[in-house]
Amino acid sequence: AVKKFCYFADDNLPKLKNKSYSDYKLTEDEWKLLDLIKEVLQFASLRPAIEKGIEKIKKWHKNVKESDTYFTCLALHPGIKLDYCKEKWDLEAYATGYSKLEKKVCPFLSCSTVT
Repeated sequence: AVKKFCYFADDNLPKLKNKSYSDYKLTEDEWKLLDLIKEVLQFASLRPAIEKGIEKIKKWHKNVKESDTYFTCLALHPGIKLDYCKEKWDLEAYATGYSKLEKKVCPFLSCSTVT
């Protein structure tokens, strides 16, 4: 509707001083940008929910980092094992988790290291 207005307004509306309505015509790139802005604004109402979700993720990430249980469960899970932790965890977190795993599991298995 706005495109049509810009194209045909000069013929059908009162004249502007030192301007024409077609001066307000947008390029295709400008229309694409406006479409993008419209799409972003539609998600603006979701911002509070997204921020709460991020807060929860941070909370659980902190719990995972501070608890040795999560690493132990991953390492002992038959479908995951240590390979996942080696691949996905940073070196320091992996070393800390592995050390805690050894302390928890080796006393029951009479082992020096977990493989």
